[in-house]
Amino acid sequence: MSFSRPRSFLILVLLGFALVTLPLIIAIINATLSVDRLADQSEQAVLAAAAITKRSQDVTELLTDMERMARQYQVLGDAALFVAYQTAHEQFVSMTSDLGLLPLDDKQQQDLQILIETELSVFQVLGGASGPDVGTGKSESQEDVDTKKDTAKKNLDTQKALEKFQSLTQFAVSIRKTNELVVQRQAESMQQAANKTKQVLVWQALSVIPGTILFATIFVTLISRPIRQIRQAIRQLGEGDFHTQIAISGPRDLENLGQSLDWLRVRLRELEDAKRQFLGKVSHELKTPLAAIREGVSLMADGTVGAVNPAQKEIVGILQQKSYQLQELLENLINFSMAHARQATVVRQPVQLHEIIERVAMDHKPGMLAKTIKLDMDAAETVVMGDGSKLRTVIDNLVSNAVKYSPEGGTIQVTLQSRGAHVILDVIDDGMGISKTDKHKIFDPFYQRGPTPDGYLKGNGLGLAIAFEYLTAHNGTIEVIDYLGTGAHFRVSLPVYEW
Repeated sequence: MSFSRPRSFLILVLLGFALVTLPLIIAIINATLSVDRLADQSEQAVLAAAAITKRSQDVTELLTDMERMARQYQVLGDAALFVAYQTAHEQFVSMTSDLGLLPLDDKQQQDLQILIETELSVFQVLGGASGPDVGTGKSESQEDVDTKKDTAKKNLDTQKALEKFQSLTQFAVSIRKTNELVVQRQAESMQQAANKTKQVLVWQALSVIPGTILFATIFVTLISRPIRQIRQAIRQLGEGDFHTQIAISGPRDLENLGQSLDWLRVRLRELEDAKRQFLGKVSHELKTPLAAIREGVSLMADGTVGAVNPAQKEIVGILQQKSYQLQELLENLINFSMAHARQATVVRQPVQLHEIIERVAMDHKPGMLAKTIKLDMDAAETVVMGDGSKLRTVIDNLVSNAVKYSPEGGTIQVTLQSRGAHVILDVIDDGMGISKTDKHKIFDPFYQRGPTPDGYLKGNGLGLAIAFEYLTAHNGTIEVIDYLGTGAHFRVSLPVYEW
């Protein structure tokens, strides 16, 4: 399954923001639903408890009114009081029916059922006691006796029924008190549920944080990687590396930008190749006429083509000096062109590096004597695998620069030692040193350092560039070391030769 890359960098950023915030959104929604659910449960419990309390209180008050009506009817015998009691009974039936629809527990349901049945029996007794006396066909005296007996019996039943109102009130009060206990238990249950919900939300928050950090890390990497690749590609082009292909992985618009940078790399490489070819060709083409000029000037200086007067001899000397400088420049251009193109043939063989350093020091001894420069050399016996002539060019350029930039009576330190798998060569002078701005440009071709106390020195700015290319061909390095003194400190590192 292939990963479909987003079309643009903006879409990648928005997608990353959405996925990073998704766990937080889910956690917030879940927390909101949990709190709403808990709030609904609490609200329903409170409303139900309030309704049960109110209904039971109303029933208690209604029973008190019904008892009063029934006793008044028993004493006064007024039919209107019985009608009012009957109306209250109907209202009692309606209230208890509504109360039965509420969420009562088992104890409350039992008390309510007993309350309803007891009140109904009381109503039936009171209703029977209020009915008219009907004649039975007996003699008047006998009927009076029977009527008195019936009346006495009814009065006794009525009295017993009235006494039941006290138990009815107790049952209504019991329902209300039981409801208070239920409310208390529900409150405790709600408190436990709230604590449990709180714990769940805390754990959810703790579990969301790692996921959010993970998503954020992934998308920060996805977002920063193409930017880092573009920055590296630009640095690569700035450092003159036109051979390594540029490939940017990421959104399609950044990939297209990477393709444009790679196209630019190819064009710069073509221009660099054309420049190098032109430089090499012109350098070689100039060698032949320069050799003829030098030969002609030598013949004139020797008087072979005729005697020259003193003025002409001075001009001839100037021509000889400039022709030598021009030849040196052409040779440096040729060497740099070959080294930069990696076309210089490196004949690898064991090289006694300390012997090369000693020969180079002897070659520059006249220049050191002319400026009374002291050479402090400590070259341990070391052997490397490389091209002796090119390594000699590297060392010669370093010592030559040290002599040129050292002041009168200065000191040049040259040390050579082995450190593990590498050979380290240090060349230190007492000159003006290298500024931080020059440090990163010193190995660029044709770059020349600033003036010395003696003024600007003659040079073409190719010596260190050639040394850099030759050492790269030998898998070595050259760098400028921060030096506590006032001079410059160059360090060369080469792989040691293993016998």
